[in-house]
Amino acid sequence: MLHQVIEQAYSAVLLTLTSYSPPSHNLKHLRSLAESQVPELAEVWRHGEHAAWFNIVNEAYVKARYSKHFEISREALVWVSGRVEDLLGRVGALSQAHLDQLKSQIAADVSPL
Repeated sequence: MLHQVIEQAYSAVLLTLTSYSPPSHNLKHLRSLAESQVPELAEVWRHGEHAAWFNIVNEAYVKARYSKHFEISREALVWVSGRVEDLLGRVGALSQAHLDQLKSQIAADVSPL
């Protein structure tokens, strides 16, 4: 579930800013594309020694479904959950700011009768 939330967050950024999001479940790819649009998003996962847990979540999309040996620690889940909350907050704020900017542009472009 965390994988899908991250995937949708990055897709939302890409759709909001570029009107395109590739059909991909690869979080590294989506993250790279989103961070190229909004470099500040890179701050979400750069938090010390646990940043590698992002890779575990990326791998979980396939491994957790097909391997009974896939494991992720409670500590990792708690950390990733916190990072996902941060990501969602940033994506929400970014999306709202972009929509407000579009509304302002539309209002400026519309001439009164």
